[in-house]
Amino acid sequence: MIIATADNHIGYRQYGLKSREEDIQNSFKAIIDAAINSSSDLTISGDLIHTTRPTPASIAFLKECHLRMMSHGMAAYVISGNHDKSSPHWIENFCDSDSGDTGFQLIDNLRVKAKNSDIYIRGVAFTNLTDWKDTITDINSDEPVDLVLMHQSFNEFTNFENPEGFSGAVLNDLDPHKCKAIVVGDTHVSASFMTHHGINVMSPGSTETISMSEDSEKTVILIRRSSSQHEDDDGLVFNDIPVPTRPCYSFDISDEKELDFVIECLTPDMDKGPIVNIKCNYAVDSGLSRLNQLFVGEAILRFRHYNPKVEEAIDTENELNIQEVLSKFINAEDAEYELATILTNPECDARYEIDSYIDKRLDELQDSELHTG
Repeated sequence: MIIATADNHIGYRQYGLKSREEDIQNSFKAIIDAAINSSSDLTISGDLIHTTRPTPASIAFLKECHLRMMSHGMAAYVISGNHDKSSPHWIENFCDSDSGDTGFQLIDNLRVKAKNSDIYIRGVAFTNLTDWKDTITDINSDEPVDLVLMHQSFNEFTNFENPEGFSGAVLNDLDPHKCKAIVVGDTHVSASFMTHHGINVMSPGSTETISMSEDSEKTVILIRRSSSQHEDDDGLVFNDIPVPTRPCYSFDISDEKELDFVIECLTPDMDKGPIVNIKCNYAVDSGLSRLNQLFVGEAILRFRHYNPKVEEAIDTENELNIQEVLSKFINAEDAEYELATILTNPECDARYEIDSYIDKRLDELQDSELHTG
C-alpha cells in the first residue's frame, strides 16, 4: 500500500511561533506512524521542505525521520516542489549507500517500484508547460505506472483560473494505459477530478494548516491494489485518512452578543490550543480584551479589524473586478500578478505567500547565475 501526501512544509514557523513549526513536524510524524502501522510506503508530491534554505533543526528532524523509516524497512518517494526544488535536493544528503531502497528517495523524473507493494510510481518535479510536453512524451514511451506524482497548481484546485497555468486539458495527451492516477501537490486543498479519458487526478492537500484560507481538516490518501475485479479505479482503491492537526476556527464578531457566543464556543476546546482567527468590528474592539484575558497562552489568537461603514461604502452596485484592476498596474503574465491576486483574498496568510514568492524569485536568480556563469 501507499500513503500519498504533499505540502508538508517542514521548517515553516507560522506566525513566527516555534509551536507551529512543531505542529507541522508532529503531523508528519503521525503520517509516518500510519505508514509503519499499515506496512505502507509514502509518496510526497513536492514541498516536503518549506524552503531551499532549511535550518539545521529542520535538517536534523528530516534525518531523524529518514532513519526511522529505514529501521522499519519503508520508503518515502519524494519529488521537488516549488518551495524545495534545489540542486542537489536536501534529502539527497540522506540517500547514501546505507539507505539502499529505504528512507527518503528522490524520484524526480524517475520510474520506481514501491518498496512494500507492487505499485509503480513516476515522479515529475515542479515544471512548466513547455517542459511538461516533453514529460508526457517520456511517460507515454516508457513502461506503464500506477501513479504519477506532480507538483503543479491546477486550475481545478484553485479559486482563480490562470490561462497560462496547468489544467486538466494539459493531460489530454497522456496515454491512460500508461498512468492510472495522478497525485498532485501545491494547492493545499483536498480534492480530485477525472480527466476526459478516465485518469483520476487527486490533491491530498497540505498536512497542516499553512494558510487560513485552507480547510483545517487534513487528510492523506491510502492507495492499495484492488482485491476484486469488480472495483473501480482500474485496479486501485483510494481512501482518505485523517491527519491530526491543531484545530482552527474563524469567527466574525460585529457586536458584544457575538463575542459572548465565540467565548462560549471556544471554552471547551482550549485544552487543544486552537488557532482562532477573528474578524472584528472596531465597535467591539474594547471587548476583545476579554478574549485575551481568557485565552492568552492557551490559544493562538489572530485578529483582523474592519470598519463596517467603509465596507458598506465599498460594496456598491458597480462592483470592481479585482483582477481587472490589477491588470491595469501589473502584467497578467508576470509572477507578481499571481501573488497580488492571492493577496487580495482576506483569508490568505500574507506572510506565507510573500515568503513563498521571495523564495521562488531567489531560486530563479540563483539558477540564472548558474547558467550565465
